[in-house]
Amino acid sequence: MAEFFFFITFLNLILLIYGLFAPKKAVFWQSDPSKRTRKVVIKTYFWAMILSFFVFVGAIPKEESQQNQKTISKATASEQKKAGDEEKVEKQPKTEKRDIDSLDICIKNGDSAFYKNNFQDAMKNYEKSIKIKQNEYAYAKIAFIYSKQNLKTKTIEYLSEARKITNNDSIIIALAKAYYNNGQKPESLSEIKFLKQQGNKEASQLWDLYNPELTRVTGYITRCCDGSTSMATGRGACSHHGGVCNWNEPIYVKYREFE
Repeated sequence: MAEFFFFITFLNLILLIYGLFAPKKAVFWQSDPSKRTRKVVIKTYFWAMILSFFVFVGAIPKEESQQNQKTISKATASEQKKAGDEEKVEKQPKTEKRDIDSLDICIKNGDSAFYKNNFQDAMKNYEKSIKIKQNEYAYAKIAFIYSKQNLKTKTIEYLSEARKITNNDSIIIALAKAYYNNGQKPESLSEIKFLKQQGNKEASQLWDLYNPELTRVTGYITRCCDGSTSMATGRGACSHHGGVCNWNEPIYVKYREFE
């Protein structure tokens, strides 16, 4: 509004100055040329400036009222948002507690059905608990049920999900065995190696069982009768060691299929 008033005032001043130098052209609305005088110019544009001023003054309260209304609206919106955030914070602990309670109920119901060999109901409850919160216990239980049904791929699937959540030794061992039983030896040994490096005894035993030491021949050597060896293969070999007892004794080395 202030900008508009200043624009009108500035325009009136320009017209006033112009009228002082060229009144006949400035007072264009007078049809009678004799009435186109500087006095008329000054009077006309003076009253125009006065009128603009009163219009501006009259508009100030309205503009202030609008600004105040905007300020009040912003403050109200801010208070409502703050109240909403506080309400969410208050509700959050209650929601978390309700979820924990529901999770516990699903696990208990699942265990109850599991120990009664009602595996179908057990799996339903364990699946419900997973929807509430990802938990390795339910994944492991479902995997066990699938292993009893000899569903190897499903067993691996659920044990893998449990493995993502935890580094529990029992789950890793179970996953390694599931991989091995499904013919996935590299994956199995990868899991076992991780635990073996942590000093897990069962993992070390499985490492030797699934990945035993093997022996292969890398070459041959001459064995002298006194027990020493010689690289010679012709006459004169072992001449100072009681002669040759074995011209082609194999040289063995031990290795594992997966290191």
